[in-house]
Amino acid sequence: MSGRPPYRGFFEELALDERRLAEVAEHRYVVRGTTTELRPPVDWHMDEGNSLAWRFWFHTFQFLDIPLRLYAERGEVEYLRRALALALDWVRANPTGGASTADHAWYDMAVGVRAAFFAYLWEASCHEGVLVPDAHGALRASLETHAAWLSKPGNYRPHSNHGLYEDAGLFVLGSRCRELPDSEAWRELAEQRFLETLARHVDAEEGVHLEQSPAYQFYIRELLERLHTTTGIGGSRLARLIERMERAAEWMVLPDGSILPFGDTDRMDIPAFARRIGSPEGMAIMRNGGFAVVRHGASYLAVTSCFHVHAHKHADELSWVLFERGELVVGEAGRYGYHSEADPLRVYARSSHAHNTLTLDGESFPWQQSHPYGSGILAAGAGGGWYAVLGVNALLDPASHHRLFCYRPAEALIVVDDLTCEGVGSVARRVHAGETLCAQATGPASATLAGDSVQAVLRDWSGIPVAIDVVRGEEGERADGWTFPRDSRKVPVDVVSLGSAARNGLLVHSLAIDPTALEDVSAVRADSGYTVCATIDGARHRLGLELDGGRIRIRRERD
Repeated sequence: MSGRPPYRGFFEELALDERRLAEVAEHRYVVRGTTTELRPPVDWHMDEGNSLAWRFWFHTFQFLDIPLRLYAERGEVEYLRRALALALDWVRANPTGGASTADHAWYDMAVGVRAAFFAYLWEASCHEGVLVPDAHGALRASLETHAAWLSKPGNYRPHSNHGLYEDAGLFVLGSRCRELPDSEAWRELAEQRFLETLARHVDAEEGVHLEQSPAYQFYIRELLERLHTTTGIGGSRLARLIERMERAAEWMVLPDGSILPFGDTDRMDIPAFARRIGSPEGMAIMRNGGFAVVRHGASYLAVTSCFHVHAHKHADELSWVLFERGELVVGEAGRYGYHSEADPLRVYARSSHAHNTLTLDGESFPWQQSHPYGSGILAAGAGGGWYAVLGVNALLDPASHHRLFCYRPAEALIVVDDLTCEGVGSVARRVHAGETLCAQATGPASATLAGDSVQAVLRDWSGIPVAIDVVRGEEGERADGWTFPRDSRKVPVDVVSLGSAARNGLLVHSLAIDPTALEDVSAVRADSGYTVCATIDGARHRLGLELDGGRIRIRRERD
């Protein structure tokens, strides 16, 4: 039948390949990466992934993506009937407040995403005439229950991106079910809340999503574009914001096509829309958002320091990621998963020890007990083939810590820690090797990070006794030496720690991409900034770094 309602989900679709089609023909559906057989009556308490995240995704009904596309794109009404049967089975088993209702059935974001699927089922089933009277009444009642639940202020989550998905579901429901008497009120409420919440979650000037995790830059941009395209929510105001989010997202892509892995971000390929956008060169300083990025050919450096909301926050102030010669040289732990915040691996993933940070007395930054401060990126600049970024760690109170990065792509990175820490016993500067590299201490103040194409040298130039420690894949109450490229997947990595007694002043370490190129490094405070000196391949670089508000002016000086 022509004129079928168009379908588009909130998330990037799985490919309609032969394997997926064979699975769905046998009533097998993908839930959070796990293929699960679902035939009514379904056990809605099941947990094939043994995790909160799996149960959450189960109740979003995202698994209906393939059958609904088979209906919408190919006209296969049988798959619409199957999807409808699963939805009605869920409705019977999961009333609000029911004694046997599954624990994630009425979880905020799950309700929003599921509402959109149920709304499409309503529109498509009415179009095809497949709703018998009892099913018609049951699905209509469930849609009204979903709308009432999403409209209730006590169920709304304005301080995380979950609120955006709640509004998205309510708006789609009001758009696809216009024959229901309250549909216009649902749309109006959803759009009003959506734009208000979006203003708190995305910096309008820079287009940066403010949950400290680049993965959500892509997720939320995708949600906005899909909603705007299919429903028109937000009008021209939202269209302009989507463009700004795309421009910011361009900088959050590593040279290998994966997403910059800060915060709760997996080592994942960028979504389809991002593969169509460009790869800008030079420097981007997202001062409001709390990121600074340098991309020069195949060289890439990113720095983060920010705290906007507690959602998806990690203790990663002044951490950094470096990509050179086709390899992730310095990486991050990633998110591990949303199983339990008490899980030692999740605790590690969010702690300072899982990031390339400076810690005092072995303590993680106390973000859980702190109020958001915004961005810690202070200034940046470029000149003479060098890039510079200056940031502050606002969570190290009462100590004072500024970190200066001086980067010459494909050659060297110099990190200067400007520290005041009275009453502190020890300092550790941590560097997480990429998962394809091996780290090894080579001297009292140096280590190598070796991969297939990179033989980098990490070295301290502070002029004080430094202990080099390398850990890898340690489990137990205090995990260490891991990266988490996908949900629940752990991969051991080498983590180098430069340990020393605490002192006030400058601590300096460097990472040379060519193991013999960097001959010496030094740094001193100057009247209006810093002076950093380095000898690379016999050439002397004396850089005067002058701070001018949010800019760093880089001058090449004579000795």
